[in-house]
Amino acid sequence: MILGLLVPLAIARTPAPKHAAPVKHATAQAKASTPEKAVVTVRSSDLSFLPQSALEFHSSATLGAFEGSGPFAGHIDVGALKGELDVPTASLTTGSGPRDARLLSYCLEAPKFSEITFRATSMTGDVAALRSGSGAGSVTLTGPLTIRDVTRAVSVPASFRWDGGELHMSGRYDLLWSDFGVPDPSIILSTLDPAMYVTFDIVAGKAAP
Repeated sequence: MILGLLVPLAIARTPAPKHAAPVKHATAQAKASTPEKAVVTVRSSDLSFLPQSALEFHSSATLGAFEGSGPFAGHIDVGALKGELDVPTASLTTGSGPRDARLLSYCLEAPKFSEITFRATSMTGDVAALRSGSGAGSVTLTGPLTIRDVTRAVSVPASFRWDGGELHMSGRYDLLWSDFGVPDPSIILSTLDPAMYVTFDIVAGKAAP
């Protein structure tokens, strides 16, 4: 009888089992830190030759100076240190019709070889100043020069200066007519010196849109 009373009492006093609190699986999601994008001003280093650029060639003959000029087109990439210069052969002139006719038809064969080209594949010298867009210095332009159907690797010294965002570059290259297989344009009355030199004055900048 007493036992019967104690059993229910013991059951009543027995504390209910504590249920473990649910474990929170804290998956700490690391926030992917997206770096802030820097504002970059992209400035192309490729500059076009402007119309005020000029090219001249000079030699001498028994009857006086043999000189001429012509327009050219091209561009220079001061970042990549490369450039291209193209001279339309038929545009060259000495200021004398008969002399021009002989130069263009006989010597340079303009209808067959329509361009004289120079490809500057490398530049050495004050390249830091050249790339900076300010200051002045000297560089050597190296690459293939093609006249008629003859191509030769040449090195052309040049000086440059920056002025108002435009690049001014001047240089001179000495050569012999025979270096490029150009026939001697001499006539009976006037013998031409086999040596000549070419000068160029480049003004390069951003072409107008």
